[in-house]
Order: sequence, then structure tokens, then C-alpha cells
Amino acid sequence: MNLSKREKVLLCLLTFVVVIGSYINFLILPKLEAIKETKTTLKEKTIELNSLQQARKSDSLNKTEKQLQEEIDKVEEAIPSQIKIPRVYLDILSIVEKTGVQQESLNMQTASLEGETSQEGEEAKQNIQDKSEQLLIIPIVHKIRGTYGEIEDYIDSIQKCGRKIDIIEYEIINSKEDKNNHQLSASFMLKAYGLVKQGQNYSEFVDYKFLKDNYGRPNPFQPNSTAKDNDAQDVEEQE
Repeated sequence: MNLSKREKVLLCLLTFVVVIGSYINFLILPKLEAIKETKTTLKEKTIELNSLQQARKSDSLNKTEKQLQEEIDKVEEAIPSQIKIPRVYLDILSIVEKTGVQQESLNMQTASLEGETSQEGEEAKQNIQDKSEQLLIIPIVHKIRGTYGEIEDYIDSIQKCGRKIDIIEYEIINSKEDKNNHQLSASFMLKAYGLVKQGQNYSEFVDYKFLKDNYGRPNPFQPNSTAKDNDAQDVEEQE
């Protein structure tokens, strides 16, 4: 069949359109759909990644905050924000109980702010007033009796105590009357510390739980003394 030149051109155009349409329909469009799906997936993954990064950042911040809080707690235990004199006494009494030494006397002397003893006059007062928090020092004279091993354990326990207690000086004496029992007398000058805010009264009342009930020994200088024993003794005296 003979086709005119015009018909041949139209037939070629039709063939081109059919080929191009098929190419677009079977190759391009599926690729476009795949690209759209990939973009959607990428967007979802990006959102998920951002969420994970935020969660990781939050976990990291929480971990850092927890570590900082642990450090703060350690500092608070060593040098509390209040002087907590009864706590100092209980810490020392616990060490006495643990090491087996016998307590002869415990003298908590007048507390003083850091710098009061090393400086004099208005200069010392001004330096102390310029600080928002002040380090309060409590000198303690503690006299005990025990074997060399018990006193050695006592020194080690004081140095390892969670509450910062420094041994400033000590004296150990071998009593003549206790030579056969291997007992030594020891006198320790200790220092405990606390941070108080400017103008704060370090001796202000703190509502300790142990003030409401009978805890520990009512008479630390009496061996094997308990709160119940003391209550029974009081009842007998009243009768």
C-alpha cells in the first residue's frame, strides 16, 4: 500500500508517541512512584533519627545530671550544708562501736568559721562576710582506750568516714596499770566541717528522726547499754 508523504509523517509521529508513552508508562512512572516512596521513607527515617538523637541526648543529659547529683551527694555527706552536730557525734559513736575501743570522753569544743583563727580584727570579719557560704569548723577532743590494733582500726575508720573528719593530732599512752591487758590510752584532736550560709545560725534546730524514738545507747560510756535498759531503769526508779 502506497502512503503519501503526509501519512508517513503522521504514522511516524504516532509510532513515536506510542513508544514514548509506553516508555513513560512502564519505566518512568514506576520510577517516579519509587522515588516518591523513597522520599516518604527518608522523611520518616529522618524524623525517627531525630527522635532517637533527642532521646539519646536526653539520656545523656539525665546520665550527666545523675552523675552530678551523685557528686553533690558525696560532697554533702563529707561537708554537709548544715553542721549537724548530732550527726558528727553519731558517726564517731558508730566508729567506736565498730572498732571495739572504749570511749572515755568526747568534748565538742566551740565551733568557729574558717579564717577566724588565722586572721585578726576587722580584716577577718570582712573576709568572712564577703563569702556567701562559710566553712564552719568543730574541734573535737576524743579520748578512748583499747588495744593497739583497735586504736589502729579507729584511726583508719576516722580517715575513711563519709563525713569529713580530720585527725589534727593524737597521743597514745601505755598505762602502767594496763600493761598486762595490753590496753592503751589515746587522745585525739579531731575536726569536723559544715557549710553554712551567711548569717545562718549553725546551732538552729534540725528535726532529726532519732529524736522521736529510742535509738542507740542512752549512755555511750556504759558498756552494753541499750535504750530499753535505760527505760527499765527509769521505771524501777519511779517505783
